[in-house]
Amino acid sequence: MVSITQSAVVAASGVVTEITCFGETDGAINLTVTGGSSSYTYSWSNGSSVVATTQDLTALAAGTYTVTIVESNSCTITGTVQYVVAAAPAVLASS
Repeated sequence: MVSITQSAVVAASGVVTEITCFGETDGAINLTVTGGSSSYTYSWSNGSSVVATTQDLTALAAGTYTVTIVESNSCTITGTVQYVVAAAPAVLASS
């Protein structure tokens, strides 16, 4: 008899800490990954370069961040978070 065991599907969820103000770099993304084999690799990019290979990101500025997660059986998932920050407040001068 042959028995085949299949790992659970890889899934990720994240807790996003919003950027507090225009021009700040205090955003964060904390990932929780489940399923698959327990050995994961991470690659975060901002569209032009890899910005981290860690599970979580900190010190984020406004922008779009994409994570690719690969588990030890080469199953891959990808997700994207876009940080949009309101424009800087207008400065009005009175005469």
